[in-house]
Amino acid sequence: MSICVKCRNYRGQWKRRGRQALIYAYWGYQPPSPDSVFTTYRLRFGIESSYRQMHEARIRTTTRRPEARLLHVGIALVLRNLWVWLHYAVLAMPRRGGRVVLLERLRWETLLLWLLHVVEGMFGVADATYTERDVEYELAM
Repeated sequence: MSICVKCRNYRGQWKRRGRQALIYAYWGYQPPSPDSVFTTYRLRFGIESSYRQMHEARIRTTTRRPEARLLHVGIALVLRNLWVWLHYAVLAMPRRGGRVVLLERLRWETLLLWLLHVVEGMFGVADATYTERDVEYELAM
């Protein structure tokens, strides 16, 4: 197992000044420089964030049917990719040198909440829960 230490300046990020030491452990990989280790880990972080967001949008079910579960994962992936595309194509601020993606214009959680409200509006919401006692009580009155 090998260890790599990469130092970078805060430059006012997170309201801090000074240097930040990033420590990485790896094996089975021969990086050409510490910068390549840093870049590889940053890409990995993006992949893990994508999986986390996909699971936040995934439909919860108790079915054991693999085709239904795969469909739910596919819908979640399409939703996340649609969110990314919206940020790049519609919500990003164009400028010289490339677009500036402003995630605060449409948060992932906000998109999911909007979709929840649309589904509730289309299919209705059942906020009431009935029990056997409720039915007996209403019949007695």
